Amino acid sequence: MGDEVPRPRFAVGMRGYDRGQVDAYVGENARWAAQAWGRIMELEARVSELEGSDAPQRVRQNVGRTIEEARLTLDALVEKFDLKAAELEEAVRRAALPQLDELRDHVGDLEDQRRSALARVAELRESLDYLVTGVNGHHKHTPGSDGGRPPAESDSAGRATIFPEMGDQ
Repeated sequence: MGDEVPRPRFAVGMRGYDRGQVDAYVGENARWAAQAWGRIMELEARVSELEGSDAPQRVRQNVGRTIEEARLTLDALVEKFDLKAAELEEAVRRAALPQLDELRDHVGDLEDQRRSALARVAELRESLDYLVTGVNGHHKHTPGSDGGRPPAESDSAGRATIFPEMGDQ
């Protein structure tokens, strides 16, 4: 049974179309219409049966139960994922804390080194200023002196320090 009824072609006779062809076509389409009408009646009866039964209620209950089960399953999965995330967070925290403490200590050491380096740079600038001042003749040059530089001193290891204001090297 197609959705579209084929367009008939009849041979033209003396007084119009061939009566046999028209009767055959009408008969064939009448059978098709009867089959279609029977199917329609069958489906309407089934719809009435379903409407009169508790099928719609059962379908709604099944859908409601399925939705509730899906919600419970989803809630359980969310809880499971939350627990796993908390476990991973704790594991990362435990693993990272020693490294973080080590890095903080290292940063403290680097800050100490930076402060020492800045102090050393300040001492060197001061010594350089002293030298520049001495070279430009602002200090008196006395016989036996070493060109205006302060006398050398030695540190606790016996090393000579040229500029005493710089401290131990």
